[in-house]
Amino acid sequence: MRLNSKLIFSLLVAIPSALAAVNGACSNGKKGICISTTTCKNYKGTTSNNNCPKDPNDIKCCSNIPCKSGGQSGTCMFTSECGSGYTTVSGLCPGGSNFKCCIKGSGGGGSGGNIVRTIPAGYGTVFTHMGWQLITSTSSNQYKLKKKYGQNFDNKGFGKINGKYVVAVTTWYGKVGDTLKINFEKGQTMDAVIGDIKNQNDPGCNQYGHQNGKCVLEFVVDKTAGFAGYGGNKTPTSQLTWLKNNRVTKVTNNGHLSF
Repeated sequence: MRLNSKLIFSLLVAIPSALAAVNGACSNGKKGICISTTTCKNYKGTTSNNNCPKDPNDIKCCSNIPCKSGGQSGTCMFTSECGSGYTTVSGLCPGGSNFKCCIKGSGGGGSGGNIVRTIPAGYGTVFTHMGWQLITSTSSNQYKLKKKYGQNFDNKGFGKINGKYVVAVTTWYGKVGDTLKINFEKGQTMDAVIGDIKNQNDPGCNQYGHQNGKCVLEFVVDKTAGFAGYGGNKTPTSQLTWLKNNRVTKVTNNGHLSF
């Protein structure tokens, strides 16, 4: 029998793309992630053989990884697999930024409330700001929230919704429209609403925030009110002086505003 050399070459080229990679999806239609057997055990997952053939021997397909957020039980999976009516929560699963805890959503797609995030010492010490007027994409949740509740500012130029400060944080704390209670080291508390999301793909941004976690909280402000970067020199700490030499210690997600 004569073999078709072109066909064989094409098959050989195609095979690697079907194989799994570390932190990638398992192959052969198996749901899960290719990680070390030790990590899988630590996260109480279930390992299976021959579904990560491209990887070292200690890398196996790990599936059925349990997770819990705000008292709700969920399963770790790729964000593309977390279906309608569910929401993803970062920081609870192994793997990359696209592998998260998938839990039943509530309150119009929020994070369900009662998620408590404790901030380690040395983090949460820097407070930045952004202009609310910069949110212009009409299809974004950020814009929809602003349209529903209005673009309102207090006398210092801070964005407010229902009397709560509008802030930007990472998705580790929740989603746009979630309400937060923020605790500070010197005893103060602040009620806030997530109006924008910090991009964890930015250099130096981790689950806590920008500047390697030093900037947990970014205030959404009136760009015409004289803040630095917008023709003035005002900063959050110059307007809220109790923020100086203070830091965020805990963030509690209290549920979601509908919009």
